[in-house]
Amino acid sequence: MRPVARPGSILLLAVAALAPARGVGAKERAPAGPLADRLARVTAAAGFKAGKLGLLVLALDDGSVVFEKDPDLPLVPASTAKLATTAAVLDLLGPGHVFATTLDAVGEVNGTEGVLDGDLVLHGSGDPSLSKRDRAADPLWPLSSLAAQVAAHGIRRVTGALVLDDGAFDRTYVHPSWPVGDLDDWYGAPTAGLTFNDSCVTVLVRGGGAAGDAASVLVPSTSGPWPVVAAVSTSDVRQPTVGAIWVEERRRLRVAGEIPPRQEASFDTPVPDPLALVGGAAVEALARAGIGVARGWRLATGPRDRARGTELGRIENDLRTALRVMNKRSQNLYAETLFKAAGVEAFGAGSWETGEQAVAGVFARRGLATGGQRVVDGSGLSRENRLTAGVLARLLLSFDRDPLRGPVLRESLATPGEEGTLAKRLRGVPGRERVRAKTGTLGRSGVFALAGTVDGRATADA
Repeated sequence: MRPVARPGSILLLAVAALAPARGVGAKERAPAGPLADRLARVTAAAGFKAGKLGLLVLALDDGSVVFEKDPDLPLVPASTAKLATTAAVLDLLGPGHVFATTLDAVGEVNGTEGVLDGDLVLHGSGDPSLSKRDRAADPLWPLSSLAAQVAAHGIRRVTGALVLDDGAFDRTYVHPSWPVGDLDDWYGAPTAGLTFNDSCVTVLVRGGGAAGDAASVLVPSTSGPWPVVAAVSTSDVRQPTVGAIWVEERRRLRVAGEIPPRQEASFDTPVPDPLALVGGAAVEALARAGIGVARGWRLATGPRDRARGTELGRIENDLRTALRVMNKRSQNLYAETLFKAAGVEAFGAGSWETGEQAVAGVFARRGLATGGQRVVDGSGLSRENRLTAGVLARLLLSFDRDPLRGPVLRESLATPGEEGTLAKRLRGVPGRERVRAKTGTLGRSGVFALAGTVDGRATADA
């Protein structure tokens, strides 16, 4: 489990671990000395400079310290900050929380002619799961499901607009401390009270018939009002090297690189405006269901737009599933949306500031408030975040003792050799299923982190 770190990098490790072997109580545990000695040798050999490493290993049964190395040193947690977001939403929303996204009619419905004389209103609830992730054959899922439900009511024409109600979320889509270079990658996608497809569009590049021929770049028509500038060449390269950046103050998408003849490559790139992506995709989904919307889409501007009408369609997704995607895959969009959802639940408004306050409040109630720590975003992408190995380990210990929320947190974490961020670690190693952990990496900043649990009971007879 020990990440390979280069000299000068920051490493944050927190393991609330080593549940006793089956039949061995806390007082009978084998001495921790040998393990502590091995950990001491490993950390010493790693050659970290002072102030670059924080490590705490606790025993789950009684909370005793097995090994520590500057456990109270605030460090950049990278994606282990998602554990703080997980704790906040489990405590504030509850493990059984369900997100509902509804499509309402506001106006008079003429069933005979199939006309809604008014608007359709898409009410969001901070659900990060509205994507085609599990329905690859339907690029508009689940918006296509909502549209089909509206069509089932006999509506074929809407005289008004599709209104997007993003609820109590603010419209500061990206955190001001995120590096600009991260905003062109999927992990820097913007968040809102309504999102679709992880706020990303899939770009498809096809090589021409031979080197020197033009390559084609295809972007879905639902991707929004942003023109694409193609600068991809067909070349005798072995592998495609294509990507995209936003140019002209993020008004145009420039796709560049090289691709071998007759090959295809695809990648996801985030859009500048997540609500524009939702609006364009939803109008397209309605059109494909045979429903025309005369005035296109627009954003809700006040209480009247956000008022409930006659519900015509509904999509529900549960928090438990969202946490599994967020933590196993380290999906940042999910984390940021849930971070702001915690702010909505705690303070009635979803913003970076209320999300930070919501996390701090949960930490305080669980006895985890310490000086120097700060969680400013939900994913850990910000370099302004600070957590200690001690807080992360004790957070895991706190949830291990929580019979309602603890199992939900644990099952959301990755297992080595399986799907997620630990898929390539400990493959073929006996007992790997005992490990549940969250990774964290900010490669350009030299930050590596790991926090999780190891169940010592699984191999007691080995």
